[in-house]
Amino acid sequence: MTDIGARALALYIGSYGVDNNIRPEELSRVAKNTLLTLTSNFPRLPSECMDATLLTLKASLRGSGIGQLEACAYGDGVITLGMKSGEIRVVELIYENSYPYYVVYEFDKSRLAYVPDGWELCVYDYLISESGQVSGETISFMEPGSYYVDLSEGNYDWAAVASDGLASFLRSGGRVPVHEVVAKLFKFKSMTGEFLQRRFQGFEREYRELGWNHYDDLSIAAVIL
Repeated sequence: MTDIGARALALYIGSYGVDNNIRPEELSRVAKNTLLTLTSNFPRLPSECMDATLLTLKASLRGSGIGQLEACAYGDGVITLGMKSGEIRVVELIYENSYPYYVVYEFDKSRLAYVPDGWELCVYDYLISESGQVSGETISFMEPGSYYVDLSEGNYDWAAVASDGLASFLRSGGRVPVHEVVAKLFKFKSMTGEFLQRRFQGFEREYRELGWNHYDDLSIAAVIL
């Protein structure tokens, strides 16, 4: 059922031109319109159909460099940024109790009556070196809600957002850490054409050769800067 809401939300965001403003309040407005349209056409469809993570990324160029780079999220997921130094910056958005704050909660407050105690968003920010080592780790905790970050001051070659499916790889010793998945997945040899689809096809072969399994869906979007 959430697949219906997720697909409708993606379509409506495109049709409303929300890419010109990805601030939380604008995303909430578009999501509300999406739900109203869905329920008017399908009266038996509950608001739970919108229990889907919403990740958005906006990049605009100015002159020969990046004019603006912004990311906004409702729910859990991962923001990855390829730095010109060769490192990858990773921002993991984690709800430890597996109860993400979806955009539907912005206009259906009755849903908040069922959230667990100690509900909070963990933001885990770190760098991955070209050799796969993690450094510069910071962890912060926020009230549940939207997450917005302006990344315009960074020195990046590319940016991507991904669902929490990045944390759903398993091997014989347990779960594969997100930083290991990111280090292998986001190794772009070429960024021409359908570079993301091409890289993921190669990654599928690689992770199976490593003996990894994947048990969840995985969505990724990326832009070249």
